[in-house]
Amino acid sequence: MSAFSFLLNLLWILFGGLWMAAGWVVAAILMAITIIGLPWTRAAFNIAAYTLLPFGQKVVSRAVYSAVRISAPDRSALSAISCGSCSPAGG
Repeated sequence: MSAFSFLLNLLWILFGGLWMAAGWVVAAILMAITIIGLPWTRAAFNIAAYTLLPFGQKVVSRAVYSAVRISAPDRSALSAISCGSCSPAGG
């Protein structure tokens, strides 16, 4: 985290970020208690982390994140699977 991000995060926490993150944690705990809210509990905890320290964080799409972790041979198989209506190469 850069010094500028640290300064912005410090100001964010002082001027309301802490209360916002605490609110998301309380919401996550309430969701965890109910069966209906259980699937969204993890998302609420993630949002709490992002609202506590928003500067310097990077939100990445799940598809982009998983494509980066896949090795080169598997990436071609993934693109063939994800493009269901595409015709095979050379055919």
